[in-house]
Amino acid sequence: MAVLDELMKKTDRNKKNEMLKRTFSADADLVVIDGREYETLLFLINRTIKGKKYFTDETSLNLLKDEAWHSDVLKVTEWIHTHNLKCPYSKADGCIFYYEEALHLRKTKVLGYAKDSKQINKCQFMVTEFIYNGTVTSLVEQFASYKNGENNLVDKLVEAGFPKERIPLFKEKCSAALEVRLPDFVHKHCKQVRFIQRNGEYIAITPVVKTETQQIVHNLAKESGIYGSTVFHYRPSSIGSFISATGGRVRCLSYHPSLGDKDKTTDYLFRQWNYKHHLLNERALFSKQTFKLLFEVLEHKTNFSTYQAGKVSKRQHNQRMKNLAEDLFSEITFLKTKEIKEYPELHSAFAGSREREVIEESFELEEAVNHFTRQIHELLEKSEHHQILAYEPVLIDEVGNAVRSYLLKQSQPKETSGNFVYIHFERLQAYGAKLQSNSYLLGIPSLTAFSGFVHVFLLKLLGVKNTDASFAIALRRFDRRSGHPLAKQICKNNVVKNDTVIDSQHGDIEFDLIIRLDQPATTLDFSERNLYRCLPNRLAGGILSSPIAGVYQKPSLVRRCNTYEDEIELLGGFRKLSSCARFISDIDPEISYNSMQELAEVLRDTYGVFPVNKGFKFLGVPQFRQGSIADTHAYAEPMTGLVKLVSPASVVINPEIRNRSFWRMQVSKYSVELTSGESNDRTV
Repeated sequence: MAVLDELMKKTDRNKKNEMLKRTFSADADLVVIDGREYETLLFLINRTIKGKKYFTDETSLNLLKDEAWHSDVLKVTEWIHTHNLKCPYSKADGCIFYYEEALHLRKTKVLGYAKDSKQINKCQFMVTEFIYNGTVTSLVEQFASYKNGENNLVDKLVEAGFPKERIPLFKEKCSAALEVRLPDFVHKHCKQVRFIQRNGEYIAITPVVKTETQQIVHNLAKESGIYGSTVFHYRPSSIGSFISATGGRVRCLSYHPSLGDKDKTTDYLFRQWNYKHHLLNERALFSKQTFKLLFEVLEHKTNFSTYQAGKVSKRQHNQRMKNLAEDLFSEITFLKTKEIKEYPELHSAFAGSREREVIEESFELEEAVNHFTRQIHELLEKSEHHQILAYEPVLIDEVGNAVRSYLLKQSQPKETSGNFVYIHFERLQAYGAKLQSNSYLLGIPSLTAFSGFVHVFLLKLLGVKNTDASFAIALRRFDRRSGHPLAKQICKNNVVKNDTVIDSQHGDIEFDLIIRLDQPATTLDFSERNLYRCLPNRLAGGILSSPIAGVYQKPSLVRRCNTYEDEIELLGGFRKLSSCARFISDIDPEISYNSMQELAEVLRDTYGVFPVNKGFKFLGVPQFRQGSIADTHAYAEPMTGLVKLVSPASVVINPEIRNRSFWRMQVSKYSVELTSGESNDRTV
């Protein structure tokens, strides 16, 4: 948190000018202005003047008595917003001011402006936010809450020359600007998405961008350990004040899965066993997230504000260790889905080993725990942190407990779910699918896109609207489309102002789709021809097709669809999947996060976790609006959650992971959300 009094000690006028512009920018952190109220007001007045100027120039105080200037400043108040309706559609119209909690209790910036781009400078006078008297505020709030005799910035403005008789007019306009307001229409350029409700009726949703969240993500994406990329916006001043402050270059979270392109075979594991004499996943052990977790164990972090906070932190810490153990034993989990006796060379190589006992589920628990714990520490001896981590007593106990938890879970009897019918489409391809899950997230397409795809398919297949089906997605291939170079670079003061390549926000996805129905197989036409006929031809804005196989001049489409009448047949189909395929599974319910900052911490600390859009949270009560594509309409902000990409072997072996891999859409009076069988309902 910056303090303006310290920053103003710079004597050079040009440096002070750049410092003030950077400090009060919409994408900068909040600044404390106590003791420097006059300089703050002087900056805000000069900020309304277009062209080159000094922000400490006192001649601009004459504007305080100019009625035309008053009119321009008041004109922008009715377009102050908390959610940007125009991002990224600059031609959309309307204004949303919606804040559920007390505005003066906020800790971050929430205000923005998006209307006439010619007034973008004028809006800075009212919407610029800072910390004054320990509270996040702005001049629009200072005018709205003005009372004579209180310590208010309006009194400072009067001392600088603002006419006192104009205060009632400003107070009236600013009070109206802070009232909750949603458009009573849907502009033709606004995006609309339809979802089916439990009663069979549709609800239309227009996604909007929360200015607070966009600013938080923009700054988080610059931190180490968080993967981010830049999304470019054309004519940023026409979109909003925040986009304008960034010059149209907005940082977003960028998490694209890497799936590999080769199916892992038992020959690979045979070579690993002969060369390394273990079957542990070294990639998971030597990741940045794992080393950070192990160092946290050694540092004994126990200072918490309350006992409950310490209890929650300990539970999450134990869960991270258990997740690490599952990743370490991914190769053994893969072999558990195979019949080892069918591979004589591998079967004989594992003869007498603890690994074979675990694979065949005939092991003695404590002996297996000691064996694998020793192997893990032998690998840690090969790392760059071997002097600190290897064979530390505290780590021996923690790693041993995590290994024990994994082995106990593997030895428990496997449960099967109820009677369902499963439809399994293999190797579907979406060309040019949109990878921007929401306005500040790039990576796996939104789960709502898959949900809509399944809904259209079932509508064609069943002939009725179905809201009870669930589905699973197994990604086989994920390729981003490369961007294109800019025509030329823009340089100013020997600094490149734009990047050389614009990243594409589209890609090609190959995946398997598994749909779970409670319909008896005899009542439906499950022929392959009919099932493919019912498939939609688009997914997430991309073109749906099937892979092309065959030789030159004799190509053919790979079309393969299986139906399973019980879970045993389903697991048999999963065993045939490529080992590099990954199911989109919900994260463990023990991992919680209540804000975007906490979500970023989980991304930084947890191996193999990805953010994705899980749904939309309504702003206000859904209602009829003119221009809507359904009888009920709601403006809504994205709900970002976390998922984990798990191997087919983990889905086959672990019933909990299998339940978390099947998604179902839930529509309530507050939100539209994709939940799993053992859902972590945490979203931000």
